[in-house]
Amino acid sequence: MKTRLLILLLSGLVSTIAFAQPPVPNGNFEIWGDGEPANWSTNADSGNGIIAQVPGVTGSAVSGTVIFDGGLGVTLVPSIVTYTEDEIGFPIDEEYPSASFQFKFNPVGNDVLFMTIITYDSEGIQTGLGFTYFQEAATTFTLGEIPINYFSSGTASMFISATISNLDTGIPSEGSSFVLDNFAIENSTSSVQENTEANFSISSIYPNPAIDNVTISYTSPSSDMLHAEIYDLSGKLVKKVSTQTSVGREQLEIELSGINSGLYLLQIQSQDEILTKRLRVLK
Repeated sequence: MKTRLLILLLSGLVSTIAFAQPPVPNGNFEIWGDGEPANWSTNADSGNGIIAQVPGVTGSAVSGTVIFDGGLGVTLVPSIVTYTEDEIGFPIDEEYPSASFQFKFNPVGNDVLFMTIITYDSEGIQTGLGFTYFQEAATTFTLGEIPINYFSSGTASMFISATISNLDTGIPSEGSSFVLDNFAIENSTSSVQENTEANFSISSIYPNPAIDNVTISYTSPSSDMLHAEIYDLSGKLVKKVSTQTSVGREQLEIELSGINSGLYLLQIQSQDEILTKRLRVLK
């Protein structure tokens, strides 16, 4: 009887491990060394104070504060990036639809907390992208989510980064700060929900790379406002276009004058969906 009970307990433990939510290494920021959280790379130098260990939801969390260095005459902007065994990022075994975290945010002016996720295959080729930003102040820990969009298969690793940016200039104001804690990957098996209604979808973004204009072809299940926003990799909003959609297939053309060559994040938002795509501009 005892042997049978032990087998059942071990079987349950193996099942729990097999279906447990895969962790983000040190996603709760409990392990620190040399002024930095383990498994995260930051731009903190000894004594500059832009990254610090502070009380979290439980235990500790990481904080970042924008500081102006009068001696150097530059604004020091806090940033953190997942970092594991000399690699930026950490291994994953499937295409997880989103990541969640807890945060506080104290913005100054038009500053935003800017979060980015990039996934790669085993050859280091990008397979997915997700980003979001938060502009409203959050004085208590608040749940945040980063949805991830995949555009090719074979995902093997994930990179998560956080920083403070400004939607107008890209350079945040002194005193803006964040506190982050409890990063987790949302498992696809628990995130899939039955949906019998048609979803908003994008069929193409052409041309990409683009020079003067880019056209988004999409299908909308309802008449609604559609918003397309282009961000540079610092989180600065460089273009915003809104249009009224109709039911069915539609196109939205975005004119790219004043946008320099480079890689950008294109966020398309309908009433019920937010999709993120890569956009490369060549001038």
